[in-house]
Amino acid sequence: MRRALLIGINDYPQGHQLRGCVDDVNSLLSVLERHGNNDKNFDVICLKDVQTSDVAREKIHQLFHDDAEIALFYFSGHGYIDTDGGQLVFPNDILQCQQDSTCNMYGIPMSEIMQIANKSRAKNKVIILDCCHSGDMGKFQQDETSHLAHGMSILTACREDETALELGGHGIFTELLVSALKGEAADFCGNITVGGVYAYI
Repeated sequence: MRRALLIGINDYPQGHQLRGCVDDVNSLLSVLERHGNNDKNFDVICLKDVQTSDVAREKIHQLFHDDAEIALFYFSGHGYIDTDGGQLVFPNDILQCQQDSTCNMYGIPMSEIMQIANKSRAKNKVIILDCCHSGDMGKFQQDETSHLAHGMSILTACREDETALELGGHGIFTELLVSALKGEAADFCGNITVGGVYAYI
């Protein structure tokens, strides 16, 4: 069994809105759900414009809960980084921090997602982030959550100190990712691997 959780958020509070994230999820869904011959590929759950990190956190736990052949997590939206590391940001997180000047928790920490995925019984875990500062997901830190467990792969749109970009209604990274999965990253036998996707992007 192959499972995927795709999250895309455009509908952030005023001044923080994005334009291409939901379309990015739709594009990725079209290549993950079915093979080119229309056979079933991934069981996909899409969360479009999900407002709270609590809802997303629950779905992330569910994704990595069992021993699937592949568990794939994709996020397109805002990323944030502070002295505690990188976080995936949800609309309600921004609203709470706007109302509370002492707020220091800003979304779902990337280290928390790493911990969940590293403990997963899934044979292959794939995390794909198209958000600012996403490179912090794979940054080595001296704690038990920073290592890459066997079968773990991470693809990010940028380094931890960089921003991700939208162009023409899509994230540039995701547009390349979708092209790779449509066959641009295939080897001579038609196989597509995480390494091939990485090299193509």
